[in-house]
Amino acid sequence: MHMKWVRISALGLLLALFLIGCFQETHRDITLLWDTNPLGENVTHYNVYQGTDAEYGKIGETPETTYLVIGLEANTMYYFVVTAVNVVGESEYSNEVSYSWGI
Repeated sequence: MHMKWVRISALGLLLALFLIGCFQETHRDITLLWDTNPLGENVTHYNVYQGTDAEYGKIGETPETTYLVIGLEANTMYYFVVTAVNVVGESEYSNEVSYSWGI
């Protein structure tokens, strides 16, 4: 299996989120990975966003620190960001991880 790691970080609304990168499952599927938030921030879940340009759309949420993205098309650059959510609200976007295949 091919692994593609990108190390990035971001700070948000009292929620420090470190998006580690992605692990290629198949050409069309990747798993995004990020560090958990420190204890005491009471994160309820993480929102995952995807885009192919400057605009992101929410593609899912998870209480875990991984997210499987499936069905990515060839010859397209995809961009991903993650936010953390607690009772205070949603953090700012993490920095971006990008992925493509067939380009």
